[in-house]
Amino acid sequence: MSARVSTSLFALLLVAGLLLSACGVPREVMATRPVPDVEDETGTISAEFTLETQSAVGETAASASLADSPTFGGALNIAWRRTGWLAWDLHTSSEGFSRDILLSVLDTLVAYGEDYSIVPSLAESWEISEDGKTYTFRLRQGVRFHDGSGFTAEDVIASLDRYMEVGGRKDQIAARLLSYEAIDDYTVEMTVSEPTVSFLDLLATPGFGIAIYPQQIIEGRGDDLTADEIVGTGPYRIDTWDEGNVIRLTRFEEYTPYPGRRDGAGGAKLAYFDEINFHTVPEFGAELAGLQTGLYDIIWDSDYGSASLVEADPNLKTIWNQHGGTLFGNFVFDHSWMDLKFRQAIQAGIDMEALGLAATGNCPDCVSLEPSIWPGFSTWHIEDAPHHALYNQVDIEKAKSLLAESRYDGEEFEILSLSYFPLFPNGARELASQLTDLGITAKITEYGDGALFVSRLSQDAEDPKPAFFFARMGTPVLVSPEWLATFWSCSPTYLVSPHYCSEEMEAALDNLLTATNTLEKKQALLEMERIVYEDAAFFPIFGIGSPMFARSDIMGFES
Repeated sequence: MSARVSTSLFALLLVAGLLLSACGVPREVMATRPVPDVEDETGTISAEFTLETQSAVGETAASASLADSPTFGGALNIAWRRTGWLAWDLHTSSEGFSRDILLSVLDTLVAYGEDYSIVPSLAESWEISEDGKTYTFRLRQGVRFHDGSGFTAEDVIASLDRYMEVGGRKDQIAARLLSYEAIDDYTVEMTVSEPTVSFLDLLATPGFGIAIYPQQIIEGRGDDLTADEIVGTGPYRIDTWDEGNVIRLTRFEEYTPYPGRRDGAGGAKLAYFDEINFHTVPEFGAELAGLQTGLYDIIWDSDYGSASLVEADPNLKTIWNQHGGTLFGNFVFDHSWMDLKFRQAIQAGIDMEALGLAATGNCPDCVSLEPSIWPGFSTWHIEDAPHHALYNQVDIEKAKSLLAESRYDGEEFEILSLSYFPLFPNGARELASQLTDLGITAKITEYGDGALFVSRLSQDAEDPKPAFFFARMGTPVLVSPEWLATFWSCSPTYLVSPHYCSEEMEAALDNLLTATNTLEKKQALLEMERIVYEDAAFFPIFGIGSPMFARSDIMGFES
């Protein structure tokens, strides 16, 4: 049997399918048991994948031979620099790295497939009534939660009840979902107010995901779940959540995969490793040293400028993600001197290519200049719109003229940055230099603790001073643009907020969420993008291609 092994950065980075080479000195993480014999119709080993299309490069004949006889077991050790804002409750958190972990622990009713279509997860099938208002979900039988209890429709109802109280997208869901009820132990019926092409997307979207918890844990609970209460049906369970030290997932031996083949974030999943450990390592130098000595197998948040160092070491390799999302520039609104002319001045004067190269440590392969919010591979990519002329103008004279017409009078403009995400501090320094050339006084405030950064940009902040921050728009936005309603609306629920409120944008978001077909949905997205450009509220800087560093014996990485 030939075997292709896939892994996941999105519904956990490497839940299933990393192979550890037997070449050279045996390593402690070597697998010890044969892989379960699971075949799909193509004869391949089925596993998870990421929606952030990423694949291994430069595989040798030896690795291809190894992929024909994969093994099972051992531990995977991942180093990262995340601290201060991780959260373990998928209902109330959309922090990307927490989400990537939790989607190997928790399941939703439906998920996104490899081609971004909706595919089964805990629901094995569904029917939509002729009028488009009633959805009937048939649930999988024989599925167990990590606490040993069986999964039934009552768990779905209890999870929806709780989500409608505390969920990060509860307002979007409530505006469309009229009712939901358990018809029997394995059937759930939902009724929406009007037909919409987006309802299944709302159920599948990973950001603020509608995860299914056991009824006995979730019923009547608010937003105070502990890590011990994060009990799901996924291939891994939380063993240790010690943020700042280690987060450990262990294989759930009673996990029941969906029959058949893996399909994106849904379908059949295999948990190859006995455990996956996320180690907090504050400095990249220490991460790299640990990778070189074999202490770690992968560096999650790699330093963009260090790919040449890694590629020079025969024991290491770089795995490229050419579709890592889009880096956005975001203004923090307070409606004082930061008026439209001021924002348009920055939009007109910034050199996006120079900013991208600086942010990525002079990595041309990491920078794709793209005026559309949605990259070319996305279903929602917009081509040749008139407002794209406002992208990457690099018109210094125009910028200075607009600045002179604005209310800006030499005030200090603050650029907020996170020190442990290399794109942000590198980009902040280049942006400050370009703003100085335009005549703007720029100040960089760098946060080493994500919680402090979140507090500064919280939607509940009492005094949102004028500022600027970078944000990477990744999987949720590229796949399900409905997620933008948590960030660009007058009532944001995302963990950081630009405090932006526009009646025109609210109307466009409503059109997006009520679109009855793909054409209407894309028209709403075109309108949203036009507003973004003309209001100079945010701006796409560049599409991100990002490296991940790994030991050379990590094979078959395809996501």
